[in-house]
Amino acid sequence: MHNSDGNKIIERYKALYTPVVCDILDQMGYRRQFLDYGLRPLDAKHRVYGFAFTMQAIESPEMPEFPYEKQFEGTDALSPGEVLVVAGAGTQTAFWGELFSTRARSQGCVGAVIDGLCRDTAKVVGMGFNVFCRGAVPSDSYGRALVTDYRVPVNCGGVTVHPGDFVMGDGDGLVVVPKDVLLEVVERAEVKALTENKVREELMAGASAQEVYKKYGVM
Repeated sequence: MHNSDGNKIIERYKALYTPVVCDILDQMGYRRQFLDYGLRPLDAKHRVYGFAFTMQAIESPEMPEFPYEKQFEGTDALSPGEVLVVAGAGTQTAFWGELFSTRARSQGCVGAVIDGLCRDTAKVVGMGFNVFCRGAVPSDSYGRALVTDYRVPVNCGGVTVHPGDFVMGDGDGLVVVPKDVLLEVVERAEVKALTENKVREELMAGASAQEVYKKYGVM
């Protein structure tokens, strides 16, 4: 859905927040769509909203003649409105850095979720490219990790992510919305967000938590 309709969906999700989306997924029976809490934004202001472009990596001592081949291919295939989602990068090396971020952003990619480590963090933050990862080390990935495939289902942060699923990340963490329920989730989340606004107003006016929960079923 990487078109005008996709852009409209992105804008609707941007008006929401991960807890309300996660609550709706819970109600619909998708109870493990939030990624591991260890995946955090490089900068507290970083947010991601977009469609998953998945990439599978593995830890490997292999040192091929042409380094980063699949990683180059995948990065060059990114499209506007996509979020790169990398699984299996490990914690022994930095899989992602400034130059890959520069190329991804030039493709219209709106952010990256790396189940692993990054480097060049000050430069990545400085360019405004939104990255969630597990931390940082200065080492290069050559001879330590490599990409085996992309645009395939991956397990990132304990969640199975399919190409085209919707990825949303803010200060509370990351949530993945399956592409088949994308519209239903955003519609229901918008209603819940409006209800939460009413609850907030009544709590501020002095109503008890029990009263507002009985009235709205939201807390």
